[in-house]
Amino acid sequence: EMKHDLKHHYQLIENMVIHDEKDEADIYVRKAQDELEQAQYRWTGSYAIDALILAKSMAMKQHHIEFRFDPYPLSSVPIPETDFCTILGNILDNAIEGICRADSLGEERKIIQLSISRSKDMLYLYCTNPCDSNTIFENSDGWISSKPNRKKTSYGVGIRSIQHIVEKADGRSEFKVGNNVFSVKIVLPYLSEDERI
Repeated sequence: EMKHDLKHHYQLIENMVIHDEKDEADIYVRKAQDELEQAQYRWTGSYAIDALILAKSMAMKQHHIEFRFDPYPLSSVPIPETDFCTILGNILDNAIEGICRADSLGEERKIIQLSISRSKDMLYLYCTNPCDSNTIFENSDGWISSKPNRKKTSYGVGIRSIQHIVEKADGRSEFKVGNNVFSVKIVLPYLSEDERI
């Protein structure tokens, strides 16, 4: 439904730009933004991060997954916003895939919990989701996953991407699986300009 609506928005804006109706396109975009804000799709105040969360929450809805996330204002993030979106997108994609692979989960257990908070000069990101612990393993090559009775396949591309970005930012990442729960903890420091050089 969301993808269908966005396609129509895109086609209308494209048509306006082609016909040199840039003022009308600008008005249309502003109106669409206002409608999104009124619909309370603003969780952090960052358009890029909120758009990502919205897209992932719509994907969760398609899989009948409940999304629990309390809005948290982000006036800034300690790394480039594109890197932060890469981290968050990979975490949420892995959570959705983990739930979808766990065939034995009842509807009441399909819950992804995400929290973002800041304490002084540190940004914390936590995410948990139910999973089938018997299908996810960590070895020297990284994380491996499979459905029951199927060949193990690589699962760690997204995780390696997260780890690379976090390490580059002098942060910490932690991934755990146990008791049929997969959890992620990311800690990112707000570095001073001198420290970034």
